[in-house]
Amino acid sequence: MSTDSVHPSSVGANTKPETKSVDYANDPTLPPQRHAGAVGLGPNYPLGPGLGDKIEGIAEEIKGKILGRPELVEHGREHRTGELLRKERERDNATDPFGHEKK
Repeated sequence: MSTDSVHPSSVGANTKPETKSVDYANDPTLPPQRHAGAVGLGPNYPLGPGLGDKIEGIAEEIKGKILGRPELVEHGREHRTGELLRKERERDNATDPFGHEKK
């Protein structure tokens, strides 16, 4: 394939891009990162139930009361109050995703 039909500026001098290693952690021109992890946003940020969880929980409670199923009423209450989220978070914290033994 010939590069004659291609504009010279689109080909470039070298086809291999330049790469250089930059150590941003020790760069004195950058401001210090003082908030690293202290802003409160993380995997457990929404600690309580959201509006959707509350609505779903109320709907499950009503459905359980209409059908006469107390287990569905209880599940809806747990969903509405955030108890279901807490149990799920505890279960996730108890298991190690890498299969290592917890100490």
